[in-house]
Amino acid sequence: MKRVCASGIIAFQLAGCSVIGGPGGAIGWNDAIPPVGSGVGRLVERNNGYKSLGPAAFPVGPDQIEILDTYGAVTVEEETKFKGRTEAVFTKITANAGLERSSSNLSTSTGWRVLQLKDFSTAVVGKEFAYKCLTAEEFSYEGGKAVNAGAGVDTTVVAKAFGVAAGAVQLDGGVDNQTKITIENPNVCLSFVSAKLVRERSWWTKSDSWIPFLRGKEKKFDLAIDKPGAKASPDFGSRAVNTKPGYQLAAGSLNGEAILKVLIDNHETDQDIPPKILKETYPGVWSKTFPVHTFHIEDDIYAVMSVDVTARRTDQNTIEVESASLSSPEYRLIRN
Repeated sequence: MKRVCASGIIAFQLAGCSVIGGPGGAIGWNDAIPPVGSGVGRLVERNNGYKSLGPAAFPVGPDQIEILDTYGAVTVEEETKFKGRTEAVFTKITANAGLERSSSNLSTSTGWRVLQLKDFSTAVVGKEFAYKCLTAEEFSYEGGKAVNAGAGVDTTVVAKAFGVAAGAVQLDGGVDNQTKITIENPNVCLSFVSAKLVRERSWWTKSDSWIPFLRGKEKKFDLAIDKPGAKASPDFGSRAVNTKPGYQLAAGSLNGEAILKVLIDNHETDQDIPPKILKETYPGVWSKTFPVHTFHIEDDIYAVMSVDVTARRTDQNTIEVESASLSSPEYRLIRN
């Protein structure tokens, strides 16, 4: 039995034309045509009424994604439809790689997984992005044979078909040119659900106001490296009273120079939130509004925290803050 193993991201794009769609259209998901790697957080583009995945809309780390319980997120009926459509895609690619499918064997896909964004701290507002992606742990195709019997399987053709390097394709000896292709742990988004953070315009909300950073009662202050800074806390009324984060404007050090950063005190979980380093507007000066964090208030409502600051580095290597304030406008996550 010959065996071809290919790992990596599959490019379902052959000879300049996309193959048939992914498995999601039958159940209301958007098919990724062509499927792409690392789909969660990618920008959703619209072409001729169809959605496709473009470049990353914002960075997404592994700890920002959760793997949903497949059988809780995908019904048996949906799973059957996913499987059928994916096998059709896989068969098409196999044919383009110079292999035929034996009528007695079918392609299989196992370990369905739904990947979903759970941490919106890096998300951007107003842009449609992939919120969920369907993928699988493994694709395999059994019972194929080389179209040109006796010529063997050309690994470069297989590699090109699957969008991997030739070194990722392995052939094992077999009989009658029977071939098995397996792609293990493909980082592929087959289908996706998109979402957008849209401004939540309540008839009244305190979160629209700017809240000053205070050190004691002072709105103007000097910050010394690694010393206590100035604090501000958002106001969400009666919501998230015990879970809302606290923010501290403080001075750190980089290559011996004082830098400005925002420390975020996470009251929701035990996980630390990395400090946000504020980039200088020009050398030694900070004078702009900086997005620093996105906080989940309740249900589908998120606050996008920003800090507006006017400050400069002094000759004593401290940071003199003329003014600094925190804003937390609210947005609703709209799933499409």
